[in-house]
Amino acid sequence: MPTSTPDALRNVSVIIVGAGFSGLGLGIQLRRRGETSFVILERADDVGGSWRDNTYPGVACDVPSPLYSYSFRTNPDWSRMFAPGQEIWDYLRTAAREEGLEPHLRFGADMLEARWSETDHRWTVRTPQGEFHGDVLVAATGHLTDVKLPEVPGLDTFTGELFHSARWNHDFPLDGKRIGVVGTGASAIQIVPQLAEIAERLVVFQRSAPYIQPRRDRDFSEAEKNLFRRDQRTVEEMREMLFWYNDSRFAARRLIGDFLAEATWQALSHLEKQVPDPGLRAKLTPDYTIGCKRILLSDDYYPAIQRPNVHLEAAALERVAGSTAFSASGQGFELDVLVVATGFETYDLGRRTGSSDVQGGPSPTTGRTGCRPTTRSPPPAFPISSCSTGRGRAWATTRSST
Repeated sequence: MPTSTPDALRNVSVIIVGAGFSGLGLGIQLRRRGETSFVILERADDVGGSWRDNTYPGVACDVPSPLYSYSFRTNPDWSRMFAPGQEIWDYLRTAAREEGLEPHLRFGADMLEARWSETDHRWTVRTPQGEFHGDVLVAATGHLTDVKLPEVPGLDTFTGELFHSARWNHDFPLDGKRIGVVGTGASAIQIVPQLAEIAERLVVFQRSAPYIQPRRDRDFSEAEKNLFRRDQRTVEEMREMLFWYNDSRFAARRLIGDFLAEATWQALSHLEKQVPDPGLRAKLTPDYTIGCKRILLSDDYYPAIQRPNVHLEAAALERVAGSTAFSASGQGFELDVLVVATGFETYDLGRRTGSSDVQGGPSPTTGRTGCRPTTRSPPPAFPISSCSTGRGRAWATTRSST
């Protein structure tokens, strides 16, 4: 959006870096409390974070929609239990507009450098849109922003079409193509069923099998949505029910025996029910304890893998030569397209914000160890640099101004 000259938000109380769920949520709360001295710096040209960037076929949330939303801004109009990505992006854009955040947004404002002044006890953030100064610096950049490409010899010389799942090339026609998908994570299991419908041949390179539990997605009926609109408490009650159900699953993550066994049974029984062939089922069975990697939800991934035009290659992509992709098993596959669904850089805050230099002050950059939590709660007058990892989850460090 165009900014005025001079920009009234060059000097503020709070600088927020990132306009995804966390950054917008903080901005909304500041506005609702009557605070106007804040700016939200966003390196892209719109709000939305991951839901702006991820537009691949089948993109959707794997947390139920009534829960995957702001508790202070429930939405009665979700179309499904697990909303598609476009709806979530629209939800965030609507929230930014209706909550009065647009005057506080600065797009194309990649954080290039952040400096702490011991003299002024303030932060200076340098961006392509100029410098911004504030008492508080909040890095609401999330983890799912900068794509991670596999270190595969020859990948950059692939003669076909190559793109990451979060940088989908919608201009390239995929119908009737020989397509390879690298990875079997949360994005891949949504992409594979969509591509299986249109590809001549689909090869899925699986380094390790994921645990997949039933998704149990469904449409919300018009009667339900009308009820939600008439009585907000019904949305809040559904949200609370979903919250406590999801919270109950935490015990399995703490390796409590009965809960761990139940989570494992849910996944493996789902696999057995959907994949009758014992040989294929063995390839799709994880060889590690559930919870060591993200537990996925899907009802259509296993059926897609069993289609006659789909091949599960239970080995990692090892190298690429021309148009041929070779797995670690030594088998080669002639491909027209390679879709790399290998996740994101999740450790280095500098990479996620675009910042190559965070100087002085309580820096959230901790090298390859990523963000580290602290239980300290800073007084409001103290300068703070915080690393947000999503909705309601953040760590912060403080530095006294004395």
